Amino acid sequence: MSLSVPAKAVTGALVGGTVATGGSLLYKELSKPQTHLIKDLLALNNPEKRLISTSDAGSTTEWRASWKEYRSAYKGKANNPFSMTSEQLNVTGDNVDAPTEFINVCRSLSTESVIDNKDDRYKTILSYCTRDTLVSDLIKETSVRSLLVKGSDFTNNAEWKRVWGSYKEANKTLNQDEWNLGTWSTLKNQDNVPDALATQCDSKSKVKEHKLNSKTYTDVLKYCTKAE
Repeated sequence: MSLSVPAKAVTGALVGGTVATGGSLLYKELSKPQTHLIKDLLALNNPEKRLISTSDAGSTTEWRASWKEYRSAYKGKANNPFSMTSEQLNVTGDNVDAPTEFINVCRSLSTESVIDNKDDRYKTILSYCTRDTLVSDLIKETSVRSLLVKGSDFTNNAEWKRVWGSYKEANKTLNQDEWNLGTWSTLKNQDNVPDALATQCDSKSKVKEHKLNSKTYTDVLKYCTKAE
């Protein structure tokens, strides 16, 4: 059955309207600002920071420090972004454990989506839910190696001996080794791994660092790690 001219006009209008509406919706969708998870934005905008592990207890140094900062910022104020009670905020002391509620808000808020780092939620997470990035973080996240652990018999451990050999080779022409492990003229001739090397590895792995080209990171990678 053929359509009359008026019917054709109406049909055309409907089809055209549908296309126009669809195009409008598509444009609106495409024109929406792109959002990102806060935890992902942190890696891009603030690589010098890492989220404090929410699996850690509130008694860790990092959580206690963040909780102290938060209490200091919002004590006596009518509102606070994590909705902590006035009783919680009025607690005094440097070594007060962070409440579970505080840690839980950090966990949930870090997975919310924002447009950029200007969002107040992002700023709050950055201020109260993060810690400094350490050399150990870089090794864990960017290499296929892991930090050596000082065990009970580390002085004769094959992996420790391997890095000790590398360290001796790199410092063999020096009067004093770079890490100042002790009397170098004596140490460089011994096969067993000195306690000072393991101590330095532990200390340097905890140094604040977020750049992969930093000497501290590359040194720890060479002298304090093993293949996974």
